[in-house]
Amino acid sequence: MGFAVSEKTNLNLDEVFKEADDGTYRQKLHRNKSARSAIVHAMMKALEARDFITEGHADRLQNLVVSLGGAMSLSQRTLADLRLLAKFHDIGKVGIPDRIFFKPGRLTEEEFKEMQRHSDIGHRKLRNRLPTC
Repeated sequence: MGFAVSEKTNLNLDEVFKEADDGTYRQKLHRNKSARSAIVHAMMKALEARDFITEGHADRLQNLVVSLGGAMSLSQRTLADLRLLAKFHDIGKVGIPDRIFFKPGRLTEEEFKEMQRHSDIGHRKLRNRLPTC
């Protein structure tokens, strides 16, 4: 069940409902109890199977952003959003061709640009699966 609280008196009620709905989806993603979560987690497992170095990286990054966010006194909602983003930040690597992803040695300038696209690829893949962050 989602909820939203606001101290603003002139807030659009639709925005409050949207925030509550987004909160519900965030919780489902964290708890692995939704179809969206299953899709995203399957994509993460595919990435981990493809690249063993990726395994554990997202977990370490989640711990880091929560520590930094806590030191900055960020809200619990913002910390939850950061955890989600850290968890799924490399998911776009599934769209990088193997010839680039597993290339030994330095990448060419073109290959490096292609590798940098992984964040855009991940954003497109997750745009309709994650709540608005």
